[in-house]
Amino acid sequence: MAVPKYLRVVEQIENDFIFNADYKEKQIPSIRKLLARYGVSLLTVNKSIDELKKRGCLYGEQGRGVYIQSQEKSAQGRDRVKKVVVVSRVIAGVSTQKYELDILDGVQDLCRKNQVELLHFQVEKGEQVLGKLQGEKLLEQRDCGFVLIFEDESIQNSVKSLARLKRSYVVIANDSVAPEHQLNFDLKTSINAALRDLKQQGFADFHYLGPDNPTMAFEDRRQTFVKFLKRQGLDAEERVHLIPAGDVSSRMGYKAMKPLLKKFPSMDVLFCAEDRLAMGALIHMLEKGRSCPDDIAVFGVGNNRSITEEFIPSISSIDFEGAEIGRQAYFKLVDQSDPKDVKGRYIKRESTSL
Repeated sequence: MAVPKYLRVVEQIENDFIFNADYKEKQIPSIRKLLARYGVSLLTVNKSIDELKKRGCLYGEQGRGVYIQSQEKSAQGRDRVKKVVVVSRVIAGVSTQKYELDILDGVQDLCRKNQVELLHFQVEKGEQVLGKLQGEKLLEQRDCGFVLIFEDESIQNSVKSLARLKRSYVVIANDSVAPEHQLNFDLKTSINAALRDLKQQGFADFHYLGPDNPTMAFEDRRQTFVKFLKRQGLDAEERVHLIPAGDVSSRMGYKAMKPLLKKFPSMDVLFCAEDRLAMGALIHMLEKGRSCPDDIAVFGVGNNRSITEEFIPSISSIDFEGAEIGRQAYFKLVDQSDPKDVKGRYIKRESTSL
């Protein structure tokens, strides 16, 4: 969906005059000159100027014209966020993933305590974010701040548009899409902790099961596993098993486990990139008479308690610490404070405890 015409003119005025180091005047050109320069209607120019006044970038003097606000005063006049809008992606038919719910809980907790309104929307692709926000008439609300939860670069263009529109936003992602506005969750430390713990318990034949998915979220998990094996002097190539089409369902975990048991009878550790894969793999393994963790230790990622705590044996998992990520997103967006680093946590349960 196209950006409104008046917002495009806002961007042009900012680039041509307000933030243009070569423009030395304190006053922007007259309305008549702006009409000729941009070829739009009087209504559009006036709406653009009003928008820039709301942002604290311009101010008017009666009978004299419109002036550029100093950078210091412009920053002081910037609207504070009074409404937080969270946008996430529908993935593989799952309306909301567990870590997204945790992030929402963290944001919601602080919004409720501080009487800040919270909205949540979902889209299928990152490219649809801007259209969704525009359709909900949220881009025009200066007191809105946006939290974008995405695992890949599909959000890139929407992020660039929000930056051009000078909107307040935070991106929660693994890929580097907006370094100055981004919160990253680090799972490497906790994955290594789980693998080291298993090594210390005497396990030796480690394997990884994950989706053949280009997103950095899953690639980081695979790479962390591969580097661990290399440090142990083990061949990683034959121990990494990728599922096509990015399917991380329990059904796919069950299906993938069948050939693994036949081809790698000495396998005694299976690290799954997602809890549902771990559950499916465990079901097949137990049906074939293999015990966990005595024969094969299994752990996943996500700490979806409806899976990890309800299954027998209970499944060890890497927790994203999503609620803390949500709180840090709130602090960065609403309080405009620097967030602290958020690391995942290894939750050790029966499936990895001899």
